[in-house]
Amino acid sequence: MSKKRIAVLGIILEANVFAPVTRRVDFENYQLLQGEELRAVVGYLGLSDVGDWEIVPILVTAAESGGPLDHDDYLSFIDDIEQRLREAGPVDGVFIYGHGAGRTTALDDMDGDYFARVRAIVGPQIPIVAELDLHANLSDEMVAAADILVGYRTNPHVDQVARAKECAEHLQRLLLGEKATVAYQRLPLVTAQVAQLTAPDKPYGELMVYAEELMEREEVANVTLLSGFSFGDTPYNGFAICVTTWDDQDAATSLCDDLAQKAWGMRQRFVASPNTIADAVELEKAAAANGAAAPRVYADIADNPGGGGRGNTIHLLKAFAEAGIRNVMAGVYFDPALVERAVEAGEGATFDAVFNAEEQNALSGKWATPVRVDHLFEGQFVGKAEINEGMNVRLGPSAVLSVNDGEVKIVVCTLRHQVLSPEYFEVAGLDVRTANAVIVKSRGHFRAAFEPIADTSQVHEVDGPGLTTADISSIEWTSLPRPVYPIDPVEHWQTASVARSTVVAA
Repeated sequence: MSKKRIAVLGIILEANVFAPVTRRVDFENYQLLQGEELRAVVGYLGLSDVGDWEIVPILVTAAESGGPLDHDDYLSFIDDIEQRLREAGPVDGVFIYGHGAGRTTALDDMDGDYFARVRAIVGPQIPIVAELDLHANLSDEMVAAADILVGYRTNPHVDQVARAKECAEHLQRLLLGEKATVAYQRLPLVTAQVAQLTAPDKPYGELMVYAEELMEREEVANVTLLSGFSFGDTPYNGFAICVTTWDDQDAATSLCDDLAQKAWGMRQRFVASPNTIADAVELEKAAAANGAAAPRVYADIADNPGGGGRGNTIHLLKAFAEAGIRNVMAGVYFDPALVERAVEAGEGATFDAVFNAEEQNALSGKWATPVRVDHLFEGQFVGKAEINEGMNVRLGPSAVLSVNDGEVKIVVCTLRHQVLSPEYFEVAGLDVRTANAVIVKSRGHFRAAFEPIADTSQVHEVDGPGLTTADISSIEWTSLPRPVYPIDPVEHWQTASVARSTVVAA
């Protein structure tokens, strides 16, 4: 018997509508895999561990979170995917390694569009299973095009491989002729990104634990809870629930309604209240004076590149420097022009730097200050931490700049990245374990690798100006469904799950 042929593809972008447009080059600089390169990644994802299949690599590409993808660039990707899929010949199944919060400059729902295009090529009888980030904005088109959607269960995200294996297991059962039945719904609940951690003591974590208990039932294939990505500002925003059962529509619908009621009952616990920049300065002063455990980590959440932030706002950094905070490491700051200026000056040189001299977004701010060039390097490494294991990280030409006689060291890069682990400092020759305070351009994913080396009580979220602020009430929304909690005073809401049987023809 010949092996089943499984196509693998995906376009991964978490699109922040308020950020500058994402282009094809951003994907090329981050991840663009096809052919044998992609086949190796598929092995890493664990698909080969589950089924003895012939993997048909189509194309998987990803960019750091940013603005909507230029539509012409999107069409170039999807045209490539469609051509490769047709040329591959008949396939028995499709695995989409996706995200779910993509937009283009012409589409609110990039993922739903390319899911539907793939479905149109393979036809109604071929099973499609898609893996989603838990920040996906669930659209009707995504549900209609795929047989089973599987969302991450962890935030920080450390279960991508486990979920890929789960997708493979579902594909096996679909290929044997089993029928998937689905119920889903979106709640009028939009939460700040910092309120979406899945630690057991958090509301999202409690819901995840309950969902995993439900998945122990024989008839339940998957329970996906999607907190969504508010900065997508789409008609599909809102905490979403998708329950898949094996040929039991009533169970899917009742469980979906049950979960929706539980999530809605927790809505007040999803409201975030991070520190202000002034709070952070006082926290660090007091910690240093009292000899608190170090390093103390300050997450610059309003400027998270992993959510579309520019990765260059200087407000928290400048406040620490001007307050005379000592032994600080900060990174990674996206400022190609400043790196170029540092290269011109050379290692050991001092010059009058202007942070964000060429940045156009007013929220980033500008800062003129004398700096010393401590180190110049090519920022490239392969991640070893759980959160980014195997990831080929490219920061481009980079520099370590110091101010205040070396008390504040800043890693500046050419290619925008969220800090996921201490490796983003180690590649610059810095050991964050020796710092008093570490400022990270990240929202929450840094926790997976930083919390083992930092006392959890000394990890602080700091809000301020930026494209990923936790103050979602301050944002001028245009497409977000309204009314929505907590922006609007929504008190009463009735669950209403939508049923959808498998798209695979009997």
